Parts: sequence; structure tokens; C-alpha cells
Amino acid sequence: MKTPLRVKIAFVACMLLLTACLAVFIGLRLRRPHPQACDFAVLSETLSEAGTLPDSLPGSDASLKRAFGLLPGSAEEFLYFEPATFMDVDEVLVARVSSEAQAADVRAACLARIEAQKNNFESYGTDQFSLMNEALVYENGGYVCYTAGHHAAEAMALIRKAIER
Repeated sequence: MKTPLRVKIAFVACMLLLTACLAVFIGLRLRRPHPQACDFAVLSETLSEAGTLPDSLPGSDASLKRAFGLLPGSAEEFLYFEPATFMDVDEVLVARVSSEAQAADVRAACLARIEAQKNNFESYGTDQFSLMNEALVYENGGYVCYTAGHHAAEAMALIRKAIER
């Protein structure tokens, strides 16, 4: 039995429509800005030289786990500066993630850190509590970033500039 001509025409029209939709999707995807691969060594130096980390120290895997509950394998790479003392809140975390699941885990850990620090300083550390209310969490493609402290906004601006180049 032969296929009717109008069925063939409908099939070709559907295929053309599908191809056009795919081309539009790919075109829009290519136009969206994607984060660049950020060199964490250069970013660390940039943050330090800009004076955005006066009360912070380079963090270790152990301090990252203690503060955020994150293990080194929770993301592709971490850049972490921890508070210099238990009364400081100046802190920076930049995580390069490879999946939405990793991004969600790191984002949740950052939000939990903000709440934990607020709870720590709620009744006696009014300056620290105020600074934690201004803590920032930012996500862009393959990066999740967190800054807190006296220079949180400046640090986040430098991080965003490094990622969005």
C-alpha cells in the first residue's frame, strides 16, 4: 500500500519545523554568556592584592569541611579563605562545580553557613551579625560563590569579573 502524498508532505513539514526549532535552540544557547575557566591561583592573588581579605586566611580541606560540611570531592575545585579568628566573619568560598547536583549541594552549604554564623553571633556579636546579613551567594554556570565580611561586596565583584570574563 502506498503512503498518501499529504502524509508525506506532513512528515516533511514536521521534520522542517523540528529542524528550525533545534536551530533556534542552538543559536540561543550559543548567545548566552558562559562562565570562563577561572584560574583560582590568579583569583586568590587578585583578592589578596585588592585588600578584600584582611581578616582571612587560606583555608584547608579540614576547615572547609568544618565550616561548610563540604568534602574536597563535593566540587571540582574550591578556593576558600576562612576567618582568621572565631570572632571574624570575613570569608570567601568559590567552588567550580560540574553538575547541577554539586551546585545545589554547595549552594545549600553556603546558605547553611550564613544561618549558622548568624546563630553564633545573634546575641552578642552585633557587628558580625550585621555583616552576616549582608553575606552574598552567587551562582553562574559552573561556579557557586559565597562572600561574607567587611569587604563581601568588593570580593564578590572581583570574583564575578574573573568568572564572567
